[in-house]
Amino acid sequence: MNVWQIAKLSSQIDQETGQPKRPIMSGLELDEYEMEIFWEYAERLNELGVELNNEYLIESLNANPGNLESGIQAFLQYEARHRFKTYYHPTNYLAKAIREGWKPKS
Repeated sequence: MNVWQIAKLSSQIDQETGQPKRPIMSGLELDEYEMEIFWEYAERLNELGVELNNEYLIESLNANPGNLESGIQAFLQYEARHRFKTYYHPTNYLAKAIREGWKPKS
């Protein structure tokens, strides 16, 4: 691991608690296991332009926790093939994938 990688990792950890820094997502009602799955993908989703605090996305997550991981994986596959042209597309497509129970292709 080089100096830059260490610096990036240390900036992502709360120095007081030693836990990863995570945005506050008010209204999100997932259990601890579901949250861990979500946080595995959160940085990548944010890089793609997904607004993690979007009310429609949070409603989708709360209503369909069973579709969480498969929906995110299918969304990432979809994004790789069809680059989003506007900023609102990533968030809406992720919410749609979770609501509709999209499954990743093998």
